[in-house]
Amino acid sequence: MIVQELKPGDRFTQDRHGETIRFEVLSVEQVGRQYQVRFQSQFGQDSARYHGKAYLPITRSH
Repeated sequence: MIVQELKPGDRFTQDRHGETIRFEVLSVEQVGRQYQVRFQSQFGQDSARYHGKAYLPITRSH
C-alpha cells in the first residue's frame, strides 16, 4: 500500500518474525513531501514519517 493513500480507519496486518501484528491508522498528515502516520496496534500507539510514495508491504484487513 502506498503511504499517501492511507486514510484514518484503515486497518492492515504485517507479519514480523512469524507474528501477525494488526494496525489501525489513526491519522495521516502531510508534512512537506512526507506523511506523518499515527497508528495503533496491540503494542499501543506510535507514529512514523514516510515519503508519500513509500510502499508498505501490508495486507489490508476488513
